[in-house]
Amino acid sequence: MRVLAITDGIGNIDAVTAAATADAGWRATTEDALDLIPISAGGPGFLRALAANFEGQMSVHSVPGPLRTEVPATIFTTATNGAKTAYIEAAEVCGLHLVPAAQRDPRRTTSRGVAHLLEAAVATGASRIIIGIGGTATNDAGAGMLAGLGVGAPEKLDQGPERLAHIQPRDLDFGPARELLAGVDLIVACATGAPLLGFTGASGAYAQFKGASRETAQELERVLAQFASVCEAVDSAVPTAPGVLLTPGEPQAAVDVAQLRSLPGAGSGGGLGFALGLLGARLLPGSDVVASLLDVGARAQDSDLVFVITDQLDATTLGDGPSEIGVAAARVNALATVALARRVDAGNRELATAGISAAYELFDTVSGSEASDEVAALCERVSRIARSWSR
Repeated sequence: MRVLAITDGIGNIDAVTAAATADAGWRATTEDALDLIPISAGGPGFLRALAANFEGQMSVHSVPGPLRTEVPATIFTTATNGAKTAYIEAAEVCGLHLVPAAQRDPRRTTSRGVAHLLEAAVATGASRIIIGIGGTATNDAGAGMLAGLGVGAPEKLDQGPERLAHIQPRDLDFGPARELLAGVDLIVACATGAPLLGFTGASGAYAQFKGASRETAQELERVLAQFASVCEAVDSAVPTAPGVLLTPGEPQAAVDVAQLRSLPGAGSGGGLGFALGLLGARLLPGSDVVASLLDVGARAQDSDLVFVITDQLDATTLGDGPSEIGVAAARVNALATVALARRVDAGNRELATAGISAAYELFDTVSGSEASDEVAALCERVSRIARSWSR
């Protein structure tokens, strides 16, 4: 039997370790062949998962972190037929893990370091840059990044979202940043489909996880809406529109800023998607980007079962990220999709509607036991699933 195993992070286990553990657990019970695909749909672990699937080169750069102190961040580059692609992970630059819990306040964190990494990626000679933008500690609509690329004065753009309320159209000039990226196919792997504004947007849905109170989230919503309006007043059209394919140089029509702020993914990364869209990037679901890069559909044609490992299955994660990739792959060959998650908060009907045949939790919720060694628990749980599904 051939099993396509798509693994994301689960608990404290990253996607690559989860893949190796799944392989060990499944093979301990069966002689099945596993095609292992560790993934991240744009959030933390994006680069490590890609590096596990591709041959390429890593370069480490020192950039400003979310609290403006220097942090190390990586660019992963690959070359195909002479064309170079550079991959960036925003969480390495301004991720939530870089801010101690007691200091988390999205009113003050910055995305400026992303600009430094983009400049370094352009300097590699890459014709395509793919940036994953989930898991940030920021909620500045990418204003810090824009400041780093010369769009406006740092004292206004790079002091956290609170100062954005004072931005005027005369303070912004997108020309230099767009010129820097003009020869690059810039693709954003959005970890969420959040728009910039609204209840499901950057502030309304995610600021609370970055240290914001309800009142602070409401203020951030107001400030980001005002900033978006100023950007629209500066330039109502951006160079390109979000596409549906990963073909470099694909012709696309312009999109206006009013439309951009409402696009899925514009609010991902605390609004980084919106700022990158202003510079001509294409905002795509991270799961679509990863599935295309790794040719998951073609690999499913040679499989008999799809097995997905992810952290959580609930109303917000069903049809997103690894579960979406797994279900889409299964449909290629009319396969069953089996999922293992740390938590399963979806009922059988919801799971079936999402295309998942069966879902299991990592730990035994009946006894309430949780092993101290998550890797050992994952290996044992996978072995039990293999006994049920292998044939």
